[in-house]
Amino acid sequence: MDIIKMEIEMQEKARDYDTIRRLYGAQAIIALIAVIVGCVMMVIECRAEETWNDTEEQRRIVAEIIAAEAGGEREYGMRLVAEVIRNRTEKRGTTPYVEATRRKQFYGYTAKNRKILYAMAKKGAESAMRKIYDGTLGNETNGATNFENPKFGDPGPKWIQNGSMKKLVVTKQYRNHIFYRIE
Repeated sequence: MDIIKMEIEMQEKARDYDTIRRLYGAQAIIALIAVIVGCVMMVIECRAEETWNDTEEQRRIVAEIIAAEAGGEREYGMRLVAEVIRNRTEKRGTTPYVEATRRKQFYGYTAKNRKILYAMAKKGAESAMRKIYDGTLGNETNGATNFENPKFGDPGPKWIQNGSMKKLVVTKQYRNHIFYRIE
């Protein structure tokens, strides 16, 4: 009985496809295929986030970097830094560990006192790190991919200051950090 129902449904779908083709032409079918492909790509992207294969050690290092970057900014500030890591991860299709340890990107990775800072802010840093991996991190930074603490350097990255055509858009300011995205 189930096989007969499935065959009838398949025949109905074939008739629907033929009707769409006759009424709307090949362009409608191409548009429909494009929509289906787009939906499949969205599912694949969501699955990629769920399957980050960072080890527990790598996740701890991400938490250490978050603590070194914003341990003095309370848990909320550490979540904002975690958003930047997550946003870069999504933009580049990598993992949080790869982005957090990318060369010359986060002071916290090379900080000599990283482990001490982590010990002082462990609870908040681990909470922020877990939110990256479990997908519950918000978007308080409005898509920021960069941040800075003006107390420790020149405003903006050197490649922006050196006449790059890119534009910095400030998306959030919280305590000692300014968050921005590049357009």
